Amino acid sequence: VGRGVGSAPERNRVRRRLRAAMTARNDLLDPGLAYLVGASSGVEKLSFADLDRAVELALGDVHAAKARAATVRESTT
Repeated sequence: VGRGVGSAPERNRVRRRLRAAMTARNDLLDPGLAYLVGASSGVEKLSFADLDRAVELALGDVHAAKARAATVRESTT
């Protein structure tokens, strides 16, 4: 979370909220994978429900991209 998000206390709050949202979506995380989550300006104004939904959608995008990559690998072999 960069300085564009706000003051140090605001950035720390965003980090804690992102961590909580990721923990709540633990069932969508693949063991052994590393997830890098960033935040842009404006995220500090989101409700936790909106932030949680954004995390859920982002993880869905990750899984969709992973599935597409697996399909491409299968078709080239």
